[in-house]
Amino acid sequence: MDGRHLWRRRLLHEFKVPFEHGSAAATMASSDLPRAIGARRLSLVRILEVAPFAAPIDEQRTELGGAQIILQDLSRGLAARGHIVTLVAARGSHVDGVELLDLGIDSARMQRADLGLTTGERSDEPAEREAFAKVRAWVDANASEIDVIHAHAYDAPAFASLVGAPRPVAHTLHLPPLDEAEVNRITFLGIKPYLNAEPALASAKTLVVEVGGGSTEVLLVQNHQVAYSHTYRLGSLRLREMRHRPRPGQP
Repeated sequence: MDGRHLWRRRLLHEFKVPFEHGSAAATMASSDLPRAIGARRLSLVRILEVAPFAAPIDEQRTELGGAQIILQDLSRGLAARGHIVTLVAARGSHVDGVELLDLGIDSARMQRADLGLTTGERSDEPAEREAFAKVRAWVDANASEIDVIHAHAYDAPAFASLVGAPRPVAHTLHLPPLDEAEVNRITFLGIKPYLNAEPALASAKTLVVEVGGGSTEVLLVQNHQVAYSHTYRLGSLRLREMRHRPRPGQP
């Protein structure tokens, strides 16, 4: 199914724009389509969501992992808000309310992303390159039908294939959650070069505070070791939300 047909189906269903043979709407260029639905819809975005291909995105079955579930909810939520969402996923995918673009990609040829340290090429990398090459070919042929590309695969071909794409590309890495100990360890590794450059800081008791959006990491470092660490559920975004949150009795 090409991009223009996806547009026509969505406009017919969502905005009741007729597409009888020979009608003005049927021959309208993609750049003119927003005018057919009025100024109130000019803020809509045409989004191409590119799923990982290790499994179909199918809400009727148990999903492979959290990335697939998040992608379902994200696609449905954006479509419900009036955006034009096209989901590229492995054959056999199904998400209610979202246009599925089937490029003939077989998930049986893929394997789950390996987040550990590996060397050499993965056994499924040729199949991954072939799959994402199909995505890039579709994007190049239908660039006028989309505004932005949102890719969700961890695999290297997902990044390589979209370099220089004719539309902006956003990549989301669905990585495993980190526990507090791991976050503190990574924070320590990040500041270690600075401590090594300042012997006085490395030997003295040094308090390191990292303020994030939702949490604050506190580390007490002495003699190149973490003597104490703690994570506080208090960050810049949480503080802003608390500041602007209406008080009881206020509108």
